Amino acid sequence: MLDDDIMVKVVKSEEGHLRLAIEAPKEVKITRGELFEEQQQNNK
Repeated sequence: MLDDDIMVKVVKSEEGHLRLAIEAPKEVKITRGELFEEQQQNNK
């Protein structure tokens, strides 16, 4: 659990790869890690 209303679950684990499920209110923006890193690089 993150905060009181965001839940992250591992739904699949295979050969060093994880698949996650994220439950959060619609107003919470969720950005995949690689997209976040790309955005950070583009903002430099």
